[in-house]
Amino acid sequence: MRRRELIAALGGALILPWTARAQQAGVRRVGIFFAQATADDFEYEARISAIIEALRGFGWSEGSNLKLLVRRVPPNAAEIRKQIAEMITDNPDVIVTGGGTTTAPLLQATSTIPVVFTVAVDPVGNGFVDSLSHPGRNATGMMQFDYSLAAKWLELLKQIAPATRRVGVIRDAHTPSGIGQFAVLQSVSSTFGFEILPIGTNDAGEIDAGIAKLVAAPNAGLVGTVAVLAEMPTSADQIYNVTVQE
Repeated sequence: MRRRELIAALGGALILPWTARAQQAGVRRVGIFFAQATADDFEYEARISAIIEALRGFGWSEGSNLKLLVRRVPPNAAEIRKQIAEMITDNPDVIVTGGGTTTAPLLQATSTIPVVFTVAVDPVGNGFVDSLSHPGRNATGMMQFDYSLAAKWLELLKQIAPATRRVGVIRDAHTPSGIGQFAVLQSVSSTFGFEILPIGTNDAGEIDAGIAKLVAAPNAGLVGTVAVLAEMPTSADQIYNVTVQE
């Protein structure tokens, strides 16, 4: 039975005390559990197709040694919990899921079925894994980004504009990524001699006001932790024109 090979093919080998499950001889059951806003969400359809193709490349094909249990659910907490309970009843050997919206309730519902998440923000901080080098528990997967890399942004800014003293940080204070990245930037700012000014993203006016305050004095720089320009076109000119004034 090639269970470990199956999980490795889905995202990385898990070192776990596997428990045997009575399944049809030679056939493994893979749950695919994604929350998607619409039935024709092409991003998730593409991910499911990629998973199936990757499994086929490792010798796992539906109808021979593999059975897929695919569930696409709306991003509704009650419906997600309901369908997770139903999927666990199907007794899959492993469950592939998306981000925190589905990963968190899955790990609350089972501590024995291996879970592979395709993308997660701060999986250690969110309690999905014990550490990045040794995930432990029953989960592994791909991390969206490492918060510690935010420190590199200030290092690069110091290199390209050493006269910088004040740094505006465009960030969403209502998301885990916005909170986590800003915390890192604050913690290392003194190392580079920077004063950090947070700039919120609730609306275009907030961004405009924050940048206006930033450029009111010389030696200003800007770090954008979120992609807001497309949504805030009125701020684009100010954002692009922020420069360090010698």
